[in-house]
Amino acid sequence: SEVTPAPDWLRARLALPAGGEVRHVTCLHFADGLPWQHEDRWINIALLPQAREADLTATGPTEWLMAEIPFSAVEISISATSADADLAAHLDCAPGDPLLLTERSTRWNDQTVTYVRLVHRPGHRMTTRY
Repeated sequence: SEVTPAPDWLRARLALPAGGEVRHVTCLHFADGLPWQHEDRWINIALLPQAREADLTATGPTEWLMAEIPFSAVEISISATSADADLAAHLDCAPGDPLLLTERSTRWNDQTVTYVRLVHRPGHRMTTRY
């Protein structure tokens, strides 16, 4: 986890100002003792200055954000990707294995709250019921 100026690709994607800072957090989530999801998250410090010092080890980023700020809009993209060496090491799979990728950005009153990239281990299945 680190606070850093937003990289150009993120500023463009989230309409952040030049020099805008973000908290960049990466974490690995486990289920039944196995790595389940790799999280790569960026939090807008201008909107949530308390994110600069928040302890995200006791409470995960999603839970912390939900307690701190509501959202008024969400964009979710779901696609496939393949494991590079880094993701393969984190998710205990082979390089090149197919993975499920979910990208999500949330907004509050026309300001970006967060952008997250969630990559799930091979065999993950997503089901939605309405």
